[in-house]
Amino acid sequence: MSEHFFKTLKIERFRGIQSLEISGLERVNVFVGKNNCGKTSVLEAAFLLIGISNPDFIVQHQQRRGIIPGESSALRDFFYQREHERGINLSCTQVKGRRTLEICPLYGNLRLGQPSGSSSTVPEDGGTKRASQVDIGASISRQSLIGLKYQFTVHDRAHKDGYYEATICWADHLNKAFSLSLDANYKEAIRALYLSKTGYDYNFVDRMLNAKRKDSLLSVLKSIDPKVEDIKTGSHSLVSVDIGLDSFVPVNLLGDGIMRILNILSSIEYVPNGLLFIDEIENGLHVTALERVWEVILDRSEQSNVQIFLTTHSADVIESLRNVLLTKKSFSDSVTCYRLVKFEKDDATRAYRYSSEQLRQALDSNTDIRLG
Repeated sequence: MSEHFFKTLKIERFRGIQSLEISGLERVNVFVGKNNCGKTSVLEAAFLLIGISNPDFIVQHQQRRGIIPGESSALRDFFYQREHERGINLSCTQVKGRRTLEICPLYGNLRLGQPSGSSSTVPEDGGTKRASQVDIGASISRQSLIGLKYQFTVHDRAHKDGYYEATICWADHLNKAFSLSLDANYKEAIRALYLSKTGYDYNFVDRMLNAKRKDSLLSVLKSIDPKVEDIKTGSHSLVSVDIGLDSFVPVNLLGDGIMRILNILSSIEYVPNGLLFIDEIENGLHVTALERVWEVILDRSEQSNVQIFLTTHSADVIESLRNVLLTKKSFSDSVTCYRLVKFEKDDATRAYRYSSEQLRQALDSNTDIRLG
């Protein structure tokens, strides 16, 4: 097991999660639960603890949700109940090490004499003043949330108990332009990827083929579509396959399922000894392919020593995992499942952990762990 692997995760005041602690993380971690219980937020939070060198990830993911950031109203969405004054706290323990991240709001004032409808702002005190530090008598209406500040601590062999900062700041709300400020001393020791699309990354596939991994890739693709006889990368950043016609055809023509398989498999190969985050793994996959997909994930995550966090809404995904674990018992100790539940009474979020054996028992007794 890699020394970078997460063993616990703690989330405070991030998106819809007021507070959540997760322990007992394994190589493959599956998060299930009702809609809006925080599954995707867990993946985002864990990735942010690795992505301090890419502070715009949080903006990129907002865009994936169909939201164009750049205004105070959009920035507030990152904070629990949109209350940004207290900030966000994330932390994790690893096999060897630990990390903490505080995400603070950056505020600015409208320029003196500026029309109230103008969007131009200037940061106060370098842009780091918190709302709680605003002078008594200051007009709240003149305060504008213009960015985020990341305060990051890492305790491991690579970083030697380091403290680092990064900021993302909007200088012009109207044009959605933003600037990044990175800590030049920080170099991330963990390779990680976050997948939320059904397509594939051409460069990842090309790298896999150049590393003479074609046979393993073909064996997986053929198990999904027996017509696939060969695969290659070529012009226009397209991956092409031989399906018995007079020429290779773009793999995109075979549907989202094949592209999703390419994406998952090539991404695992791209982050050896690292972490991979897969949101809604069932996207693009037919139910008949799920068991083969699990076989690939369990086998390749072990071979490449990759820790995987994934979410699903699908009972078929969980059922197929149970079936695979029944036949491949050697993987049982490396898989765990968490059912996230959000309680209306106090808005608390809790994670209920299922080992592989507990998962099988729950499904055998017709317990729907997605809904609790």
